[in-house]
Amino acid sequence: MEENGASYIAQVSLQDLFKEDDEISKEKLERFLTQMVDENNGNQRIDPDALIKVVYDGRLIVMNEKQAESMLNDPTFDGARELRLAVTKALKGEPAYIQQELMVLSAMARMTMDHYKSDPQIDKMELNRLYPLLDRTKHETDQILSEIKEMEDHIQKIRSQHPIITEYESKVGEMVGRKQASDLNSAHQIAQELKSKKKNYLFSCRAMQPDLQGIQFRRLDLQKKKKRILRVHRFLTAQKMDGLRMETNKLKEKIQSIKNGAESPPDASSSPMESSLDQLNELSENLKEKEKQIETINTQDAVYEIDESKTGAVIEDIAHNVLNEPELDISDRISELDTKNRIKPNNKYDAVFKNYSRMVTKKRRKRN
Repeated sequence: MEENGASYIAQVSLQDLFKEDDEISKEKLERFLTQMVDENNGNQRIDPDALIKVVYDGRLIVMNEKQAESMLNDPTFDGARELRLAVTKALKGEPAYIQQELMVLSAMARMTMDHYKSDPQIDKMELNRLYPLLDRTKHETDQILSEIKEMEDHIQKIRSQHPIITEYESKVGEMVGRKQASDLNSAHQIAQELKSKKKNYLFSCRAMQPDLQGIQFRRLDLQKKKKRILRVHRFLTAQKMDGLRMETNKLKEKIQSIKNGAESPPDASSSPMESSLDQLNELSENLKEKEKQIETINTQDAVYEIDESKTGAVIEDIAHNVLNEPELDISDRISELDTKNRIKPNNKYDAVFKNYSRMVTKKRRKRN
């Protein structure tokens, strides 16, 4: 993804978004998005339905379809590097930042759900099932973060009780620095000192292992929560896409019917030809608008699918290569949405998002 701010309509860091409050509602996010887009585009009118939103690298980014297409077709995209960074962030990133990302994704989903309530093509029963799912996801996320905090506090307590842990790790850093500075004699002396303390260090570290592993398991769970929310987004785009396709098919049938002279003019005062032409133009414009909406939603869905695929690859990588627990990879078992037959693969950018799963598979084969 390009770093140039001019490549987007608007962007903001999640830290700035949460600067005044630890929570963010869909109403607050909607107001913020409107203000942000207006400030960056002056008097230019932008249709909110034509905007594509993505949470990426600690930022909320708003793009139009053309900008999103450019991002998705970026020839400099490095899938392997993206996956490494994502895994590192999942395992070592500040938990509060991960929480912010999930909160923004959830608020975006609620915005979409509220917007779709007035759409007659959207199944309201399906829509209403998603609200408690998001509520439960938030509750589970808060619980996980609370447990991580408790474990981190316990680790700090152990470190304070065993000063050798900090001393040893500080010496390791010093030794690496000496080697990089080509001061091999000093590095060798430090290495000998570390050798004599290694047994005591490892013994002291044993007390931290349950908490360290517990944190890794919970960080993995956070990635699963993220994937669940992304599946909600993709479910919503699938619902909207189905409705729009039904509308476009009806419009095409009406247009063809008029062209075939099968419909009589609704206005008796107009000549048949004038009335048919007016109706044909109106329907054609409506059809173009619907087809444009389909393109935009299809691109938004592609963005979500790539993010979902990357998140799934992160889950698999951590489960196999960090925790050595392959059965933890439950990336497609999201029964709450029952989306197996409702969300279809978006083949528009197939090569991009499949790249993630191929990388994880290759890594696992090498490891075995």
